[in-house]
Amino acid sequence: MTKHEPNRKRPIRKTARFTAAELAEIKRQQFEAGYNQFSAFARYRLFNSPIFNVSLIDGNAMLPRIRRVGDQLNQITHAVNLTGTVSKEQVGAVKELVGQLSKGIWCKQCER
Repeated sequence: MTKHEPNRKRPIRKTARFTAAELAEIKRQQFEAGYNQFSAFARYRLFNSPIFNVSLIDGNAMLPRIRRVGDQLNQITHAVNLTGTVSKEQVGAVKELVGQLSKGIWCKQCER
């Protein structure tokens, strides 16, 4: 049998790489679904399983906020490097800036 028969219904081949654990999970699901051939199982899952968007934040919307916080952190870092000491106020400012970022990310997740 030749590798590419002219009457073959699915002449296009796609490949994927898996870890041993991933392959074991795929085989378990394949067995539970009653598929003997991986290609039939893969086609079934690709065409019939829902696809979820896992993006939790809009990076473009967050970019200006991240830049402002980054600029402020750089100013604090520069002052610390010049003096060699860190004040309580600077530590508090850094905590506040990180809190602002966390709050912004959390709020974006809540909107979805």
